[in-house]
Amino acid sequence: MLENYWALEPAKVARELSSRLEGLSAAEAEERLKTFGPNEIREDDRLSRWKVLWSQVRSPLQLLLVFAALASALTGEWTDAIIVLLIVIASSGIGYIREYNANLAASALKARIRARARVLRDATVIEIPLNEIVPGDVLILSAGSLVPADAVLIESSDCYVNEATLTGESFPVEKRPGLVLASTRLAERTNCVFAGSNVRSGTARCIVVKTGRATHFGTIAHRLSLRPPETEFDRGIRRFGYHAHDRDADHYAGSVRGSCCTWTSGN
Repeated sequence: MLENYWALEPAKVARELSSRLEGLSAAEAEERLKTFGPNEIREDDRLSRWKVLWSQVRSPLQLLLVFAALASALTGEWTDAIIVLLIVIASSGIGYIREYNANLAASALKARIRARARVLRDATVIEIPLNEIVPGDVLILSAGSLVPADAVLIESSDCYVNEATLTGESFPVEKRPGLVLASTRLAERTNCVFAGSNVRSGTARCIVVKTGRATHFGTIAHRLSLRPPETEFDRGIRRFGYHAHDRDADHYAGSVRGSCCTWTSGN
């Protein structure tokens, strides 16, 4: 991937990407789509009822309650076992319904929103789905456009972009062609637009450098998807579950031994 592209002239960027300021041909774009893959942050997991249900019952506390119910049943404490199982079923059921309905709503909303972008293909402006944009494409942006990839401006007219999702800056930033130093931080790269932002006003033409997970927005999304480090609270819950599991196991073993002794002495 091309690095420090914000410090290069647009024509130089186009050459490095084996593209042109007039855009790609349809054939070139198709080949690049195969090489770089869809312009998506991550692949969507297929919605599964079993996955949602398992996510509800796999917590240490829920598993502990299930074990406690089994232990109670094996020792003849049927009332306690039934009460604990009802708690587990109610808790898991409520969580399952809420999470599954939320996933359904999100999937339905995404299916209804089919965002598209305008690009130059074969020297003609066409509209394509956002996930078909590839490095080397020339984007045509206008007020209201979602920026689908990281790109360098070729030309612009009163172009202001909202980059709050990336930089935290609440006010739109003016974007214009030009060069900035290679050491310039993201918020000050005024000659670039980035995936995850949106155009508030004006127009711009720019050449795409990075798509999908390679964008700055994709990098942030990947970091957020990583499993966070275990907190002290999480460790406490896990240890509590393990200790309680051991105590219940010892109690159950003692009950079994006591029952055996009673049966032997009675004989």
